[in-house]
Amino acid sequence: MKKKFISLFSIAVVSIASIIFFSFMPDYNDIEVSENTMYVYQEVDEEIEEDTTKYLIIDQMPVFPGGDEALCKYLAQSVEYPLLAQIAGVQGRVFVSFIVTHKGYVACVKVVNPVHPLLDAEAVRVVQSMPKWLPGMHRGKAVNVSYTLPINFVLQ
Repeated sequence: MKKKFISLFSIAVVSIASIIFFSFMPDYNDIEVSENTMYVYQEVDEEIEEDTTKYLIIDQMPVFPGGDEALCKYLAQSVEYPLLAQIAGVQGRVFVSFIVTHKGYVACVKVVNPVHPLLDAEAVRVVQSMPKWLPGMHRGKAVNVSYTLPINFVLQ
């Protein structure tokens, strides 16, 4: 009898915590999940332009304002580990792919290596909220560049 009460109590506490957490969660209606890959479509003020070529190898890669150190600092300050993922002990490395447009905006954000929906959504949120980058250059012209960024979620 005592064991049943404890297990029912534990289930009730977790259920109440889940209800409270999800009632304060942001609305992720712009997220579409398809075959283990999460795609998030982000509206950009201007279109990527008629030249939809995405470069992987170019003369100069896009640069986060302040360089790689500033990017690491931005990620450390911006990533908020989801509470339910912490409780469940979920951790891993989420790879987020996006395009740095010829004007430096981040567009077409998607998760290419999903770990858990909560971690994936947080990684996408952080990438979408990045400031304007210095665009990549190819043959003296600013171009759209595909970029992949790993975001680590580690419990300590």
